[in-house]
Amino acid sequence: MNQPVDIAGGGVAGLALGLALRQAGVPVRVHEAGTYPRHRLCGEFLSGTGTEEFTALGLGDVLAECPELHDVVWFSGDRPILRRDLPVTARGISRWHLDALMAARLTAQGGDVRCGERISNPVTREGWVLATGRTRAEASPWFAQKEHYQNFEMHAGLEMHLGHGGYAGIAHLGNGTVNVCAMLPAAVGKSNAPALADRLRACGMTALAERLDAAQAVPASRCGVSHFLTGWQRPKDNTLRLGDHAAVIPPFTGHGMSMAILAALEASPHLTAWSRGTLPWNDAVQSIQSALRRKFRPRLRWAAWLHPFLLHPSGQRLLRLLTRSGLLPWHWLYQRVR
Repeated sequence: MNQPVDIAGGGVAGLALGLALRQAGVPVRVHEAGTYPRHRLCGEFLSGTGTEEFTALGLGDVLAECPELHDVVWFSGDRPILRRDLPVTARGISRWHLDALMAARLTAQGGDVRCGERISNPVTREGWVLATGRTRAEASPWFAQKEHYQNFEMHAGLEMHLGHGGYAGIAHLGNGTVNVCAMLPAAVGKSNAPALADRLRACGMTALAERLDAAQAVPASRCGVSHFLTGWQRPKDNTLRLGDHAAVIPPFTGHGMSMAILAALEASPHLTAWSRGTLPWNDAVQSIQSALRRKFRPRLRWAAWLHPFLLHPSGQRLLRLLTRSGLLPWHWLYQRVR
């Protein structure tokens, strides 16, 4: 009889792992502290995974309902500095819909999704996977916030806005809605003005702030987080961690939702072998950790270099120069972080 796998955290990583394991007939219990549907901090566009990965999770029909995003425009402050077609079509997808849909599919496939269950310390037990999101860091330079807007005119399928020490990304979600997600200096997050437009204005993104002022915000979609660091999360134990609980890639230079799905697909065969009694738990954990480091180490290394470069004024000046001269290796850089 197959042993069950318990997953703490019902975000994209946890639900994707549950769906992958159910495809292999493994009993799954997902313990989610919240309920569905819910808004989560996320760029809400899918880049780096596609039909093949969603089909492997039993979600092959989902992407057909998501708007295709074919191009991107970058701004430095208030000036457009780059416009390119995306090497691979991206998709806009709201976490409000995606998480609830994945949870429903997992339940329909025999998975046990338990909402309202916050797991405090499953780290010492075999068969447990932590997918509970970003680990808390007391000393963090970042604050992140997202909010949906309607009646907002996009200049491309994706917009990326560079400001003073922070940035914002905008993705078209369909039905007249866009998602605006910003990563800003921690001091901006502590300001007395919680409106996203005001925080963007404080980072020099004045034109974008004015566009948001003219659009219609969806207040229920607003959420933010602080006290987090990017890169590998450096666990102090041998716990099996997936998604942002394992590694957080800077969102301007990578894509966390794609990494969550790919990590789940990497982990599933090893956990299936453990469930069937053909692989010891410690060996399964070590195999998964090694596979994830091989898969994600290069993109995290590139992101760690590109991220501060793009936020520095001299980096933005060089970016403008390379773009004007036609020397920017756009496709090459895109592939490094995906």
